[in-house]
Amino acid sequence: MHRTAQWTTQSPRPFLNEEDLAGRAYLVALSKGKMASDGELAISKSSTYSALYAIAVLHGEFPAGEEMISRDDTSSFNYAKDALKAPFPKGENAISTNPAFSYAYAFEVLKGPFPKGEDIIAMNPMWSYKYAHDVLRGRFPKGEKTIMADPEWSKVYENDPVINIKALLRQIPKEPVELEQEGDIYAARSGWFTKMLGDEPTSDSFLSNRYSSGLLGCRPRSCYFSRMKISY
Repeated sequence: MHRTAQWTTQSPRPFLNEEDLAGRAYLVALSKGKMASDGELAISKSSTYSALYAIAVLHGEFPAGEEMISRDDTSSFNYAKDALKAPFPKGENAISTNPAFSYAYAFEVLKGPFPKGEDIIAMNPMWSYKYAHDVLRGRFPKGEKTIMADPEWSKVYENDPVINIKALLRQIPKEPVELEQEGDIYAARSGWFTKMLGDEPTSDSFLSNRYSSGLLGCRPRSCYFSRMKISY
């Protein structure tokens, strides 16, 4: 039978506030395991300790603490990523107040765009660039004004072939590389396409359409590829 740790209120000292009590209950839980209802009630009064309890003790959701967790950006992100391992809609308003957590929530939890967080991301050139490169895998128009106002990040953004097709075209060498068979985007493996597009298999939809349209200057059985390594 699964046992729960008992939390004695026999004596919480009157000068301890709710955060202190939550911290003490959490420390008991770390050593003894899942708390009884009175201990969980104490923990649920703190966003920080509610998230930590869910992650380190329960290894999953902690419904009693979600209301407090949802009020804090750090706790909401950590709860989604490490406890739920899934989106946490209740905490998205809090997450969307922080550009770093908005980017990380999109990249690590949603694995895709996070519209609620785009306004705050767009206020920071670095996070705007990373959101475009890692999440959207293309342009991020909402953040471009901020990016272009920054000399360093505007250069990185403009020269990133994942974001800008013109940057990709600039990297195409003059000498063609012969393909093993027509339309085979893996035949000329200089390594950079896989690095640029990610390690997962890439369908013809991204590149072969461009080959057939002539956008990348292809002709039958040959195409121009960059040998440049793309650094993240």
